Amino acid sequence: MSLWVEIWSLRESHRLPRRWKRADLHLLLGTGHSRTDLDTRPSNYCLSRDGTRAGYWVKKGHRPVVWLVDRGVFELIEDPEDSPERRQEQAAEAAAIAACPQHAAAGHDASDSGEAQVRIAARPQPQNADSQPRSIEGLGAALRDVAVACFMFDSLTSYNRSLNTFRKAIHGELDISRPVHPGALLKWLNEWGCRHLAKEQHHVASESIREWYETEGRPLAGIRQHLWLLDEAELERASIAYGTLKDRIGARSHRDGKDGAITIGPTAASKILFALSPEAFAPWDDAMRKHFGCDGSAESYVRFLGIVRALAISIGAQCEKSGFPIERLPKELKRPGATVVSLLNEYLWVSISAKAKLPSQGTLAAWAKW
Repeated sequence: MSLWVEIWSLRESHRLPRRWKRADLHLLLGTGHSRTDLDTRPSNYCLSRDGTRAGYWVKKGHRPVVWLVDRGVFELIEDPEDSPERRQEQAAEAAAIAACPQHAAAGHDASDSGEAQVRIAARPQPQNADSQPRSIEGLGAALRDVAVACFMFDSLTSYNRSLNTFRKAIHGELDISRPVHPGALLKWLNEWGCRHLAKEQHHVASESIREWYETEGRPLAGIRQHLWLLDEAELERASIAYGTLKDRIGARSHRDGKDGAITIGPTAASKILFALSPEAFAPWDDAMRKHFGCDGSAESYVRFLGIVRALAISIGAQCEKSGFPIERLPKELKRPGATVVSLLNEYLWVSISAKAKLPSQGTLAAWAKW
């Protein structure tokens, strides 16, 4: 049984106080876990509510599990005493705080008590408010916003038609080792804006992507979990795979008598991960990276996945209040071939990349009376 499951059980039976210390764990769980595990695990996965303290693995992009209430004092982010709705709200809040790039990323953070955390100075904020990195809280996302954005995306762009054509070409499942699949993938990437992978250079990109698939990409194709259910190991695999893919050569150039190379890059790499596992991995573009203060690195992509997961949790709570689980959202929006991640990507694209202003609830209600 994992340490977190045991802590949950202790809280559920009221044997552990809501705010606890490592000494409490030693007393109650000392026979089943090593002292090092009990000392370091809470610290590595902790987060303070103001975002100035974060555990080592949280800064690496993993999901925070406990609030750091005070020095050496922890509280489960999702506590059994809370309602399911409150637990979802807490998880969304923590994911949004962890996703906001105000944490210093370098260095191992250990105190003499074994606490793997650090006091992090907030980065200076730029004067231009539009250039400030934002978390999902800044989007003010409502279920109606997602519905309207997805309707706009599907009606006004050709992206979904292109995606559906691609899925038909690969019979619904991408396997880059198959002869036809790399060509279909690159054609779709071109239609989704990745025109730096020029058609006459597809043989270069195909070879790079095939080599990557055999070494790092194939395990991602087997992930069928929703994004919000991915564990730390799956996120770590995604981080490594994305990081190596984006730096591979996608095309070659020759200018002024000099040979050069064009990499696959962060946008195309994220879209390839999305094509491999559309339930788990979200694509992004330059506008989204700028909006959320991400630099395109592997660490920032995992942070972006945390932002999308926070959005999914928030929208999921609103779906539950409306009488259906978030897994049924594609059906409710009359988009049975879509995934929740693809719908959330459509919302981000419309509201951030296309800079569309979505109508308020009052505006929609007024229109409905016409």
